[in-house]
Amino acid sequence: MDEPKMVFDPFAGPQQREVVEQILALLKVRLTGHEDWYPVAFFLKTDAGEILGGLLGMIWARRLDIGSLAVHELFRGRGWGYRLPELVEQYALERGCTNAWLSTHSFQARPL
Repeated sequence: MDEPKMVFDPFAGPQQREVVEQILALLKVRLTGHEDWYPVAFFLKTDAGEILGGLLGMIWARRLDIGSLAVHELFRGRGWGYRLPELVEQYALERGCTNAWLSTHSFQARPL
């Protein structure tokens, strides 16, 4: 195998990013013994399938990590920002989660 080189690619596609995530996931499992990993992806969609928002994250080692929560501007103020996390919380509890993590900035959290 050739010596690897570092390449800057800020617009790498999902498949490239998934390779890195998979390497990390396998390391976590090997070091901790926790194999319980579940993707989290709930969407707010129209009947035509247009995505108007959603909540993305993962569950691993009985912990829910919410990476992204967003609702299209035209649909804010209608409770979706509360209902999506409630739905995800139920999903996480069904998978044995005992902890959750959501990182945000104060300018984002205050209106919610």
